[in-house]
Amino acid sequence: MNTDLLVPVRLRALVVNDHVRGRDSFHRWTPNYRLLSVRRSPDPSPYASTDTEFATDPKNDGVYLHWELPAALRQATTPGGEVTLPPAPNRWLVVRHAYTASGEYATAAWVVESDFLDNSKGTAPYLRPGRGRVAPTRIGRHTEAARWTESAARQPTFLTAIGPGSLSFAAFQPHCQNVFSFHDPLALLPDPYDRLAYQVIGWHAVHSDDPLADPQVREALESSLGWQTDSTAPPGTRTVYTGRVHSVLRRHDPTGEQWPDPTVAVADSADSALTALAADRAATDPALTLAPALLDQLQSGTLDRADEPDHTHRLADIRLGAGFAEGTTSYAWHAVPPSTAQEPASPHDEQQAREAEAALNAAQHAYDEAERDLAGLRRRLHGMWRLQGLPVLPDGYRERLAQELDLRRTDSLAARVRTLRQEAERLRVSIPGGDTPEQLAASIGQYAQHHLPAGWDLKRVAPAPFHRALDPAVVLQGAGSLSAPDDTTLPCRFGDRTVTAVHHPGSPDGLNAERGDLACNTLDLGAGEHSVMPGSTRALLREAFLLDPNCPVVLGAVGRPDAGAVPTPRTGTAPAFGGDPWEQPWNPLHLLWKIEYHPLPHGQWEFDGDDYTCTGPRPEPARTYTGRTLLSDHLPRSLAGRIRQYALHAPELAPHCDALAYRVDQGDILSSSLAGLRDMLIGQDPGQGVPPLGAPPELAELIGDAYRTSPDPGPLPDDLTGWPASGFQQLRAGQFRFLRLTLVDSFGRALDVITPAGTGGTSGHRHPVVVDRLRPQHVPEALGTTPEHVVQLPPRLPQAARLGLELMDATRGTYQAASLGDGNPIAGWIVPNPIDASLAVYEPDGTALGLLRRAYRLGRPAPEAVWTPLPREPAGLPALSATSPHLRELITWFQGADAEDSPLPAALDILKTSLADVLPTAGATSASAALAGRPLALVRCRLQLDLDGPPPTDPGWQHVFDPEPPSPEFTDYPWPVRLGEQQRVGDGLVGYFTDTEPGVLRTVAAPDGTHPQLAAVGDGTHLHVMAGTPQHLTLLADPHAPVHATTGLLPTTTLEIPRRFTDGPLDRMRTVLRSGPLLTPAATAREDTVALPVRTVDDQTWTWAERATDGATWTHFATSAASTGPRWTGRAPVLRSGLLTSFGPPPPPPAADTTSP
Repeated sequence: MNTDLLVPVRLRALVVNDHVRGRDSFHRWTPNYRLLSVRRSPDPSPYASTDTEFATDPKNDGVYLHWELPAALRQATTPGGEVTLPPAPNRWLVVRHAYTASGEYATAAWVVESDFLDNSKGTAPYLRPGRGRVAPTRIGRHTEAARWTESAARQPTFLTAIGPGSLSFAAFQPHCQNVFSFHDPLALLPDPYDRLAYQVIGWHAVHSDDPLADPQVREALESSLGWQTDSTAPPGTRTVYTGRVHSVLRRHDPTGEQWPDPTVAVADSADSALTALAADRAATDPALTLAPALLDQLQSGTLDRADEPDHTHRLADIRLGAGFAEGTTSYAWHAVPPSTAQEPASPHDEQQAREAEAALNAAQHAYDEAERDLAGLRRRLHGMWRLQGLPVLPDGYRERLAQELDLRRTDSLAARVRTLRQEAERLRVSIPGGDTPEQLAASIGQYAQHHLPAGWDLKRVAPAPFHRALDPAVVLQGAGSLSAPDDTTLPCRFGDRTVTAVHHPGSPDGLNAERGDLACNTLDLGAGEHSVMPGSTRALLREAFLLDPNCPVVLGAVGRPDAGAVPTPRTGTAPAFGGDPWEQPWNPLHLLWKIEYHPLPHGQWEFDGDDYTCTGPRPEPARTYTGRTLLSDHLPRSLAGRIRQYALHAPELAPHCDALAYRVDQGDILSSSLAGLRDMLIGQDPGQGVPPLGAPPELAELIGDAYRTSPDPGPLPDDLTGWPASGFQQLRAGQFRFLRLTLVDSFGRALDVITPAGTGGTSGHRHPVVVDRLRPQHVPEALGTTPEHVVQLPPRLPQAARLGLELMDATRGTYQAASLGDGNPIAGWIVPNPIDASLAVYEPDGTALGLLRRAYRLGRPAPEAVWTPLPREPAGLPALSATSPHLRELITWFQGADAEDSPLPAALDILKTSLADVLPTAGATSASAALAGRPLALVRCRLQLDLDGPPPTDPGWQHVFDPEPPSPEFTDYPWPVRLGEQQRVGDGLVGYFTDTEPGVLRTVAAPDGTHPQLAAVGDGTHLHVMAGTPQHLTLLADPHAPVHATTGLLPTTTLEIPRRFTDGPLDRMRTVLRSGPLLTPAATAREDTVALPVRTVDDQTWTWAERATDGATWTHFATSAASTGPRWTGRAPVLRSGLLTSFGPPPPPPAADTTSP
């Protein structure tokens, strides 16, 4: 019994003949690895160095086969941090079955040695592996099977799906000729053989390369590789990869075929581009009116929250954030008390933990800064290394570059990188870390044991990440890309399940291939058939013969079969792929693009509170950029997965969701991007990201992975014109239009979607569908086109950045609250009372201080803001200047400069309006809060724009050797920031003061304009932030609701106050009500008690305080409920005015010990 594991692969066949070459366009190119010797990329520029003779030379005629490796062999892993792919099958038997109309049958076979290396006898350009220098060679060859013998030494192969490191190596047929593809020129095949079929059978030449060599993989095929079988593979099982295609027409004429006519959408993210396509369709089809909104919610995963009040804002935040990717990761640390503790941590333990936490966060911050600086220097070091290898340089540059790369020179750039790397390593060892989760957990545990109180734990969290603007996304609908079934799960067979007999219409007894004269039986496979080829090889040849509708056994039994009639297995199981008749393949793989870009400088943009607009563009001279990116069908797959996931939570909709998911999955949608555009704008060439091959080992190690892009210093300077003009752009901000947009499939066939003339087919959609926020407000005549052809890119920074809104210590303003053991961002509290138009003021810990209200003083003609200190608060206002200076400033601000200038009345009105727009939160819905108002926290924070490492600088020739390159202008640009969101009920900001404008409270709800010290936040243009220059603010906010910061430049930032800063003060906070005049009974049962119409609210008890006769001291009384019935005491009631103050319930007494002695 044969136990070979038969894994199906997809086999595609491209027919090239006079008809095809006369009609189709081709863009076929191969890498030139010899360019690496001058440190240039081996890949040609887009639209350049293509095989221009392919479509004109008849020697290119024939059939081109290309097979796709299973998904399990295309998936990388990162053991130890190094990207690794499984070994690829390196031997392939290619068999051609040829038929005539009269039933004649002939076969031919070749063996492809995929990892054969020889510079003269190999086929595809390649890099010789395992050497420390650049060694271009060629890989792959084929030999007639009858003459082939295994020649390779028995050692594991180096070959993987990415070949020499190219993502498209196995996917693009011109790159992997005689590796994972084969060209059959048909030169020796007589013309009558016009119906062809092909099959490929692959295997690993060395058993250790076979995935089944690992017993754990062999015993768990589906979980480890996604290969489904009906039983467990026995020991010794060999993996055999098999694919087939039938009914290939040698004289295929494409004259009647229609090229796809795709619609193109452009947005800042692929999701938004897909929504834009739906909106474009909905504009002409009323039945699709709701489709764009539904699509948006499905893609963002918010459909189940669509009824929530802030859904629109949340969705807008997600759409904006989708246009960014996260930059480098930084961390923060939190000390966590024991979760099983019955009592709060002792003050000593709390202090020790917070000090250790602060010290660790400081060390982490220093390490993160060093790593970011090191990354910047490494990129510069790589740039110098690459420039040194160019064949032509300005005079004296080669020598100076050699000096900067010399590690023996202490002042060289290489030595600086080495020193900074050593410093970063020194900082790293003081921080818990590890290469695996287990190592990290162990390191954290050891650190906690040595630095934290007993039982405390340490938790690592990632704060707000840096964000890098993505390049514009391009989505194409209708590109003709037929959706292929997902091959992450493959139905596989064992060798004893090959098809040995078939049923066919007209042949009820079944057909087999037992005749000895059949070509599939007589085909000479050489000596290797019985020595190195899989044992199932001959059975697979017979199977392919039987399953082909053109095979002579079928013809002899039933005559020429009907179109579409396919033999069905009588014994055995048919392979998963290859059953459908052949069609000329069209499998789009690459997107080639060329744009005309017009920069719009920073000063031409206006911030409207949400985004940037440019109503009067004055563009700089146009620049042309080109690129080549890979296409992906992940967008419909991802959306279909979300739809199926949603059905799990709505079972009643499951049938409809499944149907919709299927339609989406078959939606012929491809996505890509203008990848590299951002880098090109700052003088970096992403196409020249050459790894430091051939560099001295220590220098290559210092460069590391900082070679993704390379500086483009521009044309060489000359004596007449001097330095060339700089192409460095401060921002990605401008307008562009496509000059050309081309799809290239896996065989190199090309379809121009947009051409220089602006058309590329019969469709009216030759201009892209542009998402609303990228549509230009105005297109100047300089662009020479109409608005529908133009895409407007609002300002984006040329590097990753972060809009930080961080809590600062209220008394030590230069320190973050979380970085101090006793840090606290709360500067105080106010509670506006809606009943008597007063403000209760509290210290940061919740201790009541006093009341602010408008009142008349004797002899004063106008009311003024009066401060009433509360009983038992002897410290008074002067002491606040030292303990709570920002609270003291707020009280002073409410009081105003003079009696008639107090902003208190206007502020109380705006506070009332603002709180009505904020959804009540925990602690704000109690009955006492309804009586006395909702607490607002006075919070200190810092707003700043952080850059992820040193900013990019002009790479021009004149700046190559600058010790510190000139700082780019964008670091000094002021960027408006709008804090708060009035229409967002989940935003807690009421208003804020800035340290640069401390006398003005800017409120989210617009004031009526009657007081100069109150102003609206508006569109945020009054608050600006510059890179590296912080703004310190004092916020007035709901303590439980986040504050949102919108800049249009980066994703929306939120600030939330941790409950450890708010829970304690809110629990201690007393409700204070100014009451009176009240008539109270003349006497009570106790002289120290006042009978008042009060009741217990939220377990609160009440006390009464009133001024003593001297007007300076307070008399305090307990309260009792006043009787509601009539009574006569003979004494007159007492008229009282004073303060009602609540106190929380005392802690419960300890439980009685009921245990027996």
